[in-house]
Amino acid sequence: MAFGVAMWCSLFYFYKIITAADVSCQQGVNCHLPDCFCSTFEHSMDRNDIPQMVYFGFDGAVNEDVAKHYDFMFRRTRINPNGCPVGITLYISHLSTDYGVVKRYYNRGFELAVHSVNHRSITTDSKLQQEARDQRDNIAQFAAAPQDDIVGWRSPSLLTRGNAQFDILQHLNYTYDISMTYTRLGIGDPNPWPFTLDYGWPFQESLCTPSCPDKKHNGFWEVPVNAMILNDLPCAYADGCFRMPSSADDAYRYVMDNFQSHYHGNRAPFGISMHASWFYHPFTRDGLDQAIREMLSHRDVYIVTVQQVLEWMKNPVKLSDIRHFDAWSCSIKDKIVHGTLLPKLLAAFLGIILTSFGVISVILIWKQKSSKYAPLGEMENTNPENE
Repeated sequence: MAFGVAMWCSLFYFYKIITAADVSCQQGVNCHLPDCFCSTFEHSMDRNDIPQMVYFGFDGAVNEDVAKHYDFMFRRTRINPNGCPVGITLYISHLSTDYGVVKRYYNRGFELAVHSVNHRSITTDSKLQQEARDQRDNIAQFAAAPQDDIVGWRSPSLLTRGNAQFDILQHLNYTYDISMTYTRLGIGDPNPWPFTLDYGWPFQESLCTPSCPDKKHNGFWEVPVNAMILNDLPCAYADGCFRMPSSADDAYRYVMDNFQSHYHGNRAPFGISMHASWFYHPFTRDGLDQAIREMLSHRDVYIVTVQQVLEWMKNPVKLSDIRHFDAWSCSIKDKIVHGTLLPKLLAAFLGIILTSFGVISVILIWKQKSSKYAPLGEMENTNPENE
Protein backbone atom coordinates (compact mmCIF):
# COMPACT_ATOMS: atom_id res chain seq x y z
CA MET A 1 0.00 0.00 0.00
CA ALA A 2 2.76 2.40 1.00
CA PHE A 3 4.64 1.55 -2.20
CA GLY A 4 1.56 2.31 -4.26
CA VAL A 5 1.06 5.66 -2.59
CA ALA A 6 4.72 6.54 -3.07
CA MET A 7 4.54 5.56 -6.74
CA TRP A 8 1.40 7.65 -7.26
CA CYS A 9 3.01 10.65 -5.55
CA SER A 10 6.12 10.27 -7.70
CA LEU A 11 4.09 10.15 -10.89
CA PHE A 12 2.04 13.14 -9.80
CA TYR A 13 5.21 15.10 -8.97
CA PHE A 14 6.71 14.19 -12.36
CA TYR A 15 3.51 15.31 -14.09
CA LYS A 16 3.66 18.67 -12.28
CA ILE A 17 7.25 19.14 -13.40
CA ILE A 18 6.62 18.46 -17.06
CA THR A 19 3.44 20.57 -17.20
CA ALA A 20 4.58 23.44 -15.01
CA ALA A 21 4.85 26.77 -16.78
CA ASP A 22 7.07 28.43 -14.17
CA VAL A 23 10.18 26.61 -15.43
CA SER A 24 12.52 29.25 -16.79
CA CYS A 25 12.37 29.63 -20.55
CA GLN A 26 15.81 29.85 -22.10
CA GLN A 27 15.97 30.68 -25.78
CA GLY A 28 18.21 28.26 -27.63
CA VAL A 29 18.34 25.89 -24.66
CA ASN A 30 14.81 24.65 -23.94
CA CYS A 31 13.04 26.82 -26.51
CA HIS A 32 13.91 26.86 -30.21
CA LEU A 33 12.59 28.78 -33.21
CA PRO A 34 10.43 28.50 -35.22
CA ASP A 35 8.25 26.57 -32.75
CA CYS A 36 9.10 28.31 -29.49
CA PHE A 37 10.05 31.85 -28.47
CA CYS A 38 10.55 32.99 -24.89
CA SER A 39 8.82 36.08 -23.58
CA THR A 40 11.26 38.97 -23.57
CA PHE A 41 11.61 42.73 -23.60
CA GLU A 42 14.82 42.61 -25.65
CA HIS A 43 15.27 40.72 -28.90
CA SER A 44 18.61 39.01 -29.42
CA MET A 45 19.10 40.75 -32.76
CA ASP A 46 20.82 44.13 -32.74
CA ARG A 47 18.06 46.74 -32.66
CA ASN A 48 19.61 48.56 -35.65
CA ASP A 49 19.01 45.42 -37.73
CA ILE A 50 15.37 45.05 -36.67
CA PRO A 51 12.62 46.47 -38.90
CA GLN A 52 10.12 48.45 -36.88
CA MET A 53 6.92 46.49 -37.39
CA VAL A 54 3.60 48.31 -37.06
CA TYR A 55 0.31 46.42 -37.14
CA PHE A 56 -3.30 47.57 -37.05
CA GLY A 57 -5.94 45.25 -35.62
CA PHE A 58 -9.54 46.35 -36.21
CA ASP A 59 -12.35 44.66 -34.27
CA GLY A 60 -15.99 44.27 -35.23
CA ALA A 61 -18.21 44.11 -38.30
CA VAL A 62 -16.82 44.78 -41.78
CA ASN A 63 -19.13 46.53 -44.23
CA GLU A 64 -19.25 49.49 -46.60
CA ASP A 65 -19.69 51.94 -43.72
CA VAL A 66 -16.26 51.12 -42.32
CA ALA A 67 -14.70 50.23 -45.68
CA LYS A 68 -14.66 53.86 -46.77
CA HIS A 69 -12.42 54.62 -43.80
CA TYR A 70 -10.14 51.62 -44.32
CA ASP A 71 -9.86 52.41 -48.04
CA PHE A 72 -8.86 55.99 -47.26
CA MET A 73 -6.44 55.22 -44.43
CA PHE A 74 -4.75 52.27 -46.15
CA ARG A 75 -5.09 53.44 -49.73
CA ARG A 76 -3.27 51.58 -52.46
CA THR A 77 -0.60 54.25 -52.82
CA ARG A 78 0.60 53.53 -49.29
CA ILE A 79 3.49 51.12 -49.59
CA ASN A 80 6.25 49.69 -47.44
CA PRO A 81 9.94 50.32 -48.19
CA ASN A 82 10.17 47.02 -50.11
CA GLY A 83 7.60 48.30 -52.62
CA CYS A 84 4.78 46.10 -51.34
CA PRO A 85 1.43 47.41 -50.06
CA VAL A 86 0.77 47.94 -46.36
CA GLY A 87 -1.46 45.38 -44.64
CA ILE A 88 -3.90 45.32 -41.75
CA THR A 89 -5.67 42.60 -39.75
CA LEU A 90 -9.46 42.47 -39.42
CA TYR A 91 -10.91 40.66 -36.38
CA ILE A 92 -14.36 40.05 -37.74
CA SER A 93 -17.65 39.48 -35.96
CA HIS A 94 -20.66 38.16 -37.87
CA LEU A 95 -23.45 40.60 -37.13
CA SER A 96 -23.70 43.43 -39.70
CA THR A 97 -20.78 42.10 -41.73
CA ASP A 98 -20.87 42.28 -45.53
CA TYR A 99 -18.79 39.31 -46.66
CA GLY A 100 -18.44 40.76 -50.13
CA VAL A 101 -16.36 43.54 -48.58
CA VAL A 102 -14.45 40.96 -46.53
CA LYS A 103 -13.62 39.03 -49.69
CA ARG A 104 -12.42 42.21 -51.35
CA TYR A 105 -10.01 42.82 -48.49
CA TYR A 106 -8.81 39.24 -48.54
CA ASN A 107 -8.00 39.64 -52.22
CA ARG A 108 -6.05 42.80 -51.36
CA GLY A 109 -3.87 40.82 -48.98
CA PHE A 110 -5.38 41.95 -45.67
CA GLU A 111 -5.47 39.31 -42.95
CA LEU A 112 -8.86 37.91 -41.93
CA ALA A 113 -9.19 36.77 -38.32
CA VAL A 114 -11.97 35.94 -35.87
CA HIS A 115 -13.71 38.05 -33.22
CA SER A 116 -16.72 35.81 -32.48
CA VAL A 117 -20.18 35.59 -34.01
CA ASN A 118 -22.18 37.88 -31.76
CA HIS A 119 -19.47 40.21 -30.44
CA ARG A 120 -20.58 39.55 -26.87
CA SER A 121 -18.57 38.55 -23.83
CA ILE A 122 -17.93 34.80 -23.74
CA THR A 123 -18.47 33.35 -20.27
CA THR A 124 -18.19 29.58 -20.80
CA ASP A 125 -15.68 27.30 -22.46
CA SER A 126 -18.33 25.66 -24.62
CA LYS A 127 -19.45 29.06 -25.88
CA LEU A 128 -15.88 29.94 -26.79
CA GLN A 129 -15.52 26.77 -28.81
CA GLN A 130 -18.79 27.40 -30.62
CA GLU A 131 -18.03 31.03 -31.43
CA ALA A 132 -14.45 30.38 -32.56
CA ARG A 133 -15.55 27.50 -34.78
CA ASP A 134 -18.69 29.02 -36.27
CA GLN A 135 -17.29 32.44 -37.10
CA ARG A 136 -14.26 31.00 -38.82
CA ASP A 137 -16.65 28.85 -40.84
CA ASN A 138 -18.66 31.97 -41.72
CA ILE A 139 -15.60 33.81 -43.01
CA ALA A 140 -14.37 30.79 -44.97
CA GLN A 141 -17.77 30.11 -46.54
CA PHE A 142 -19.04 33.61 -47.28
CA ALA A 143 -15.75 35.35 -48.11
CA ALA A 144 -14.26 32.35 -49.96
CA ALA A 145 -11.13 32.41 -47.82
CA PRO A 146 -9.31 29.14 -47.03
CA GLN A 147 -9.66 28.11 -43.38
CA ASP A 148 -5.91 27.58 -43.23
CA ASP A 149 -5.48 31.34 -43.73
CA ILE A 150 -7.79 32.20 -40.80
CA VAL A 151 -5.60 31.47 -37.78
CA GLY A 152 -5.98 34.42 -35.38
CA TRP A 153 -8.45 34.99 -32.55
CA ARG A 154 -9.37 38.04 -30.46
CA SER A 155 -11.82 37.69 -27.57
CA PRO A 156 -14.70 40.16 -27.32
CA SER A 157 -13.90 42.80 -24.70
CA LEU A 158 -10.49 41.07 -24.35
CA LEU A 159 -11.99 38.68 -21.77
CA THR A 160 -10.25 35.31 -21.91
CA ARG A 161 -10.98 31.85 -20.49
CA GLY A 162 -7.65 30.99 -18.86
CA ASN A 163 -5.92 27.77 -19.92
CA ALA A 164 -9.11 26.48 -21.55
CA GLN A 165 -8.99 29.29 -24.13
CA PHE A 166 -5.69 28.13 -25.56
CA ASP A 167 -6.57 24.44 -25.39
CA ILE A 168 -9.71 25.16 -27.40
CA LEU A 169 -7.99 27.42 -29.94
CA GLN A 170 -5.19 24.93 -30.50
CA HIS A 171 -7.73 22.14 -30.93
CA LEU A 172 -9.45 24.25 -33.62
CA ASN A 173 -6.08 24.80 -35.37
CA TYR A 174 -5.72 28.46 -34.56
CA THR A 175 -2.07 29.47 -34.29
CA TYR A 176 -2.25 32.69 -32.27
CA ASP A 177 -4.32 34.69 -29.81
CA ILE A 178 -4.28 38.47 -29.39
CA SER A 179 -6.48 38.99 -26.33
CA MET A 180 -4.12 39.23 -23.35
CA THR A 181 -3.32 42.78 -22.27
CA TYR A 182 0.02 44.04 -21.03
CA THR A 183 0.15 47.49 -19.43
CA ARG A 184 3.49 49.19 -18.92
CA LEU A 185 3.92 51.72 -16.13
CA GLY A 186 4.81 54.62 -18.40
CA ILE A 187 5.40 55.49 -22.03
CA GLY A 188 9.15 55.26 -21.49
CA ASP A 189 8.98 51.62 -20.41
CA PRO A 190 9.39 48.78 -22.93
CA ASN A 191 6.63 46.50 -24.17
CA PRO A 192 7.08 42.73 -24.51
CA TRP A 193 7.59 40.96 -27.82
CA PRO A 194 5.15 38.30 -29.05
CA PHE A 195 6.01 34.86 -27.67
CA THR A 196 4.78 31.30 -27.49
CA LEU A 197 2.94 29.96 -24.44
CA ASP A 198 5.31 27.01 -23.94
CA TYR A 199 5.95 28.42 -20.48
CA GLY A 200 2.64 30.14 -19.84
CA TRP A 201 1.86 33.84 -19.44
CA PRO A 202 4.74 35.30 -17.40
CA PHE A 203 3.28 38.66 -16.36
CA GLN A 204 1.65 37.90 -13.05
CA GLU A 205 0.66 41.51 -12.46
CA SER A 206 -1.75 41.33 -15.41
CA LEU A 207 -5.48 41.18 -14.83
CA CYS A 208 -6.77 37.99 -16.45
CA THR A 209 -10.40 36.90 -16.40
CA PRO A 210 -10.96 34.30 -15.04
CA SER A 211 -7.23 33.49 -14.77
CA CYS A 212 -3.95 33.80 -16.63
CA PRO A 213 -2.74 30.71 -18.52
CA ASP A 214 -0.19 28.89 -16.39
CA LYS A 215 0.08 25.62 -18.29
CA LYS A 216 2.17 24.75 -21.31
CA HIS A 217 0.57 25.44 -24.68
CA ASN A 218 3.48 24.44 -26.84
CA GLY A 219 3.96 26.34 -30.07
CA PHE A 220 0.91 28.57 -29.60
CA TRP A 221 1.67 32.24 -30.08
CA GLU A 222 0.41 35.05 -27.89
CA VAL A 223 0.57 38.58 -29.30
CA PRO A 224 0.19 40.82 -26.24
CA VAL A 225 -2.22 43.73 -26.55
CA ASN A 226 0.31 46.31 -25.43
CA ALA A 227 -1.76 49.16 -24.05
CA MET A 228 -1.06 52.59 -25.50
CA ILE A 229 -0.48 55.53 -23.16
CA LEU A 230 -2.42 58.81 -23.30
CA ASN A 231 -2.19 61.44 -20.59
CA ASP A 232 -0.26 58.90 -18.47
CA LEU A 233 -3.21 56.49 -18.59
CA PRO A 234 -3.28 53.12 -20.40
CA CYS A 235 -5.63 52.43 -23.32
CA ALA A 236 -5.93 48.78 -24.37
CA TYR A 237 -7.86 49.96 -27.42
CA ALA A 238 -6.59 53.12 -29.09
CA ASP A 239 -10.16 54.42 -29.28
CA GLY A 240 -11.02 53.40 -25.71
CA CYS A 241 -9.16 55.99 -23.65
CA PHE A 242 -10.80 57.68 -20.68
CA ARG A 243 -10.27 61.04 -22.35
CA MET A 244 -9.86 60.92 -26.12
CA PRO A 245 -7.81 63.38 -28.25
CA SER A 246 -9.67 66.60 -28.97
CA SER A 247 -7.89 67.69 -32.15
CA ALA A 248 -6.03 66.26 -35.14
CA ASP A 249 -2.75 67.35 -33.60
CA ASP A 250 -3.63 65.63 -30.31
CA ALA A 251 -4.49 62.41 -32.17
CA TYR A 252 -1.28 62.62 -34.19
CA ARG A 253 0.86 63.16 -31.09
CA TYR A 254 -0.92 60.34 -29.23
CA VAL A 255 -0.10 57.82 -31.96
CA MET A 256 3.40 59.13 -32.67
CA ASP A 257 4.47 59.33 -29.02
CA ASN A 258 3.63 55.65 -28.60
CA PHE A 259 5.27 54.80 -31.92
CA GLN A 260 8.46 56.64 -31.00
CA SER A 261 8.69 54.74 -27.71
CA HIS A 262 9.00 51.54 -29.75
CA TYR A 263 11.06 52.97 -32.61
CA HIS A 264 13.67 54.49 -30.30
CA GLY A 265 13.20 51.77 -27.68
CA ASN A 266 13.39 47.99 -27.97
CA ARG A 267 11.83 47.83 -31.47
CA ALA A 268 9.06 45.48 -30.31
CA PRO A 269 6.16 45.45 -32.81
CA PHE A 270 3.96 48.50 -32.34
CA GLY A 271 0.35 47.37 -32.31
CA ILE A 272 -2.68 49.63 -32.63
CA SER A 273 -5.86 47.84 -31.60
CA MET A 274 -9.02 49.78 -32.37
CA HIS A 275 -12.58 49.88 -33.64
CA ALA A 276 -13.88 51.83 -36.62
CA SER A 277 -15.41 54.32 -34.17
CA TRP A 278 -12.01 56.05 -34.23
CA PHE A 279 -12.94 57.39 -37.67
CA TYR A 280 -16.26 58.88 -36.62
CA HIS A 281 -14.51 62.12 -35.66
CA PRO A 282 -12.78 63.81 -38.60
CA PHE A 283 -9.92 65.11 -36.45
CA THR A 284 -8.94 61.68 -35.12
CA ARG A 285 -9.05 60.31 -38.65
CA ASP A 286 -6.86 63.18 -39.90
CA GLY A 287 -4.45 62.73 -37.01
CA LEU A 288 -4.00 59.03 -37.72
CA ASP A 289 -3.60 59.74 -41.43
CA GLN A 290 -0.79 62.15 -40.64
CA ALA A 291 0.83 59.67 -38.26
CA ILE A 292 0.81 56.88 -40.87
CA ARG A 293 2.37 59.24 -43.40
CA GLU A 294 5.10 60.07 -40.89
CA MET A 295 5.75 56.43 -39.99
CA LEU A 296 6.08 55.40 -43.63
CA SER A 297 8.61 58.17 -44.23
CA HIS A 298 11.11 55.98 -42.35
CA ARG A 299 12.87 53.44 -44.55
CA ASP A 300 12.97 50.89 -41.71
CA VAL A 301 9.25 50.92 -40.83
CA TYR A 302 6.83 48.33 -42.20
CA ILE A 303 3.05 48.29 -41.71
CA VAL A 304 2.19 44.60 -41.87
CA THR A 305 -0.44 42.10 -40.72
CA VAL A 306 -0.17 40.23 -37.43
CA GLN A 307 0.51 37.02 -39.36
CA GLN A 308 3.42 38.73 -41.08
CA VAL A 309 4.75 39.86 -37.71
CA LEU A 310 4.70 36.27 -36.50
CA GLU A 311 6.39 35.01 -39.66
CA TRP A 312 9.24 37.39 -38.90
CA MET A 313 9.28 36.22 -35.27
CA LYS A 314 9.68 32.62 -36.44
CA ASN A 315 12.41 33.55 -38.92
CA PRO A 316 14.04 36.87 -37.95
CA VAL A 317 15.54 38.59 -40.98
CA LYS A 318 17.88 41.56 -40.80
CA LEU A 319 16.66 44.85 -42.18
CA SER A 320 19.34 44.73 -44.88
CA ASP A 321 17.88 41.45 -46.19
CA ILE A 322 14.19 42.22 -45.71
CA ARG A 323 13.54 42.76 -49.43
CA HIS A 324 14.23 39.06 -49.91
CA PHE A 325 11.94 37.95 -47.07
CA ASP A 326 9.24 35.84 -48.73
CA ALA A 327 6.61 36.39 -46.02
CA TRP A 328 6.64 40.14 -46.73
CA SER A 329 7.03 39.94 -50.49
CA CYS A 330 4.40 40.60 -53.13
CA SER A 331 3.87 39.85 -56.80
CA ILE A 332 4.78 42.08 -59.72
CA LYS A 333 1.04 42.48 -60.30
CA ASP A 334 0.62 43.87 -56.77
CA LYS A 335 3.40 46.35 -57.34
CA ILE A 336 1.84 47.51 -60.61
CA VAL A 337 -1.68 47.76 -59.12
CA HIS A 338 -0.41 49.69 -56.11
CA GLY A 339 1.60 52.02 -58.29
CA THR A 340 5.06 51.06 -57.05
CA LEU A 341 6.43 49.30 -60.13
CA LEU A 342 4.69 51.26 -62.90
CA PRO A 343 6.74 54.46 -62.43
CA LYS A 344 9.93 52.39 -62.58
CA LEU A 345 8.77 50.63 -65.76
CA LEU A 346 7.82 53.95 -67.35
CA ALA A 347 11.14 55.47 -66.35
CA ALA A 348 13.01 52.50 -67.84
CA PHE A 349 10.93 52.68 -71.03
CA LEU A 350 11.52 56.41 -71.31
CA GLY A 351 15.22 55.84 -70.76
CA ILE A 352 15.31 53.33 -73.62
CA ILE A 353 13.50 55.74 -75.93
CA LEU A 354 15.80 58.63 -75.05
CA THR A 355 18.87 56.43 -75.48
CA SER A 356 17.62 55.18 -78.84
CA PHE A 357 16.82 58.74 -79.94
CA GLY A 358 20.32 59.82 -78.95
CA VAL A 359 21.96 57.01 -80.91
CA ILE A 360 19.84 57.75 -84.01
CA SER A 361 20.66 61.46 -83.74
CA VAL A 362 24.39 60.72 -83.62
CA ILE A 363 24.16 58.48 -86.70
CA LEU A 364 22.22 61.12 -88.69
CA ILE A 365 24.66 63.87 -87.73
CA TRP A 366 27.57 61.66 -88.70
CA LYS A 367 26.01 60.90 -92.10
CA GLN A 368 25.29 64.56 -92.68
CA LYS A 369 28.88 65.51 -91.94
CA SER A 370 30.14 62.66 -94.10
CA SER A 371 28.18 63.90 -97.16
CA LYS A 372 29.20 67.54 -96.58
CA TYR A 373 32.89 66.74 -96.42
CA ALA A 374 33.11 64.03 -99.10
CA PRO A 375 36.60 63.07 -100.38
CA LEU A 376 38.01 65.33 -103.20
CA GLY A 377 38.07 62.45 -105.72
CA GLU A 378 34.35 61.83 -105.28
CA MET A 379 33.56 65.52 -105.68
CA GLU A 380 35.57 65.68 -108.96
CA ASN A 381 33.68 62.70 -110.37
CA THR A 382 30.41 64.49 -109.85
CA ASN A 383 31.53 67.79 -111.51
CA PRO A 384 29.56 68.34 -114.79
CA GLU A 385 32.57 70.02 -116.45
CA ASN A 386 34.40 66.73 -116.35
CA GLU A 387 31.76 64.91 -118.34
